[in-house]
Amino acid sequence: MNRLRPTPSLRRCALGALGLLLAGTLAAAAPNPLLGKRAPLLSGRAGFGTGLINLNKLQNEIVYERDANGQPVREGNRIKFHVEKYAVVLNFFATYCVPCVKEIPTFNRLAKSYEGKPVRFVYVNVDTEKTAEQVRDFAKQKGIAVEMILPSVHYALEAYKIDALPRIVVVNADGIVSHVITGFQEDLAAQIGAILDEVLPGSKAPAKARKTG
Repeated sequence: MNRLRPTPSLRRCALGALGLLLAGTLAAAAPNPLLGKRAPLLSGRAGFGTGLINLNKLQNEIVYERDANGQPVREGNRIKFHVEKYAVVLNFFATYCVPCVKEIPTFNRLAKSYEGKPVRFVYVNVDTEKTAEQVRDFAKQKGIAVEMILPSVHYALEAYKIDALPRIVVVNADGIVSHVITGFQEDLAAQIGAILDEVLPGSKAPAKARKTG
């Protein structure tokens, strides 16, 4: 497990009354406070390309319906649409986190294997002392092949209770944090696969809140 460095900028981030040095120990001894609760709002600049990425929009995609000829289906004066719901796997990482870098190929493979399924894989960068361009360059050099959010780092750290890295947070299609994985996991692919069997929309297995690692 790679702890967040207590740099001056991180010390200014309110991660809990006991401080960063105790936070990792407490996290291992007690359930993550996010489990079973609505995922905090999260948005930021796109890691690749332009524009903003918003967690709510990642989870709820408006799909306009079309007929057999590809023409919009109308109901009166409005085009008919429905909302498709997605689970989201958030992977919080920093460029200095060696275990985070080690799991990049696994996370890339997971994202590719679930293409077309109602789940989205997203990296969330929490570097406090790197520019957006430096993070983007790092992501390209290391071969990150999934979407990436560049959020307000201090907000993301506090809102998602990030006291150690790597940290993966799984948000189900209802917007509830269902699982938290802390630290590097050799069997990450198997763990994520088992979790998604539970939380994906239409899954027969009940979604359970669980802390791993």
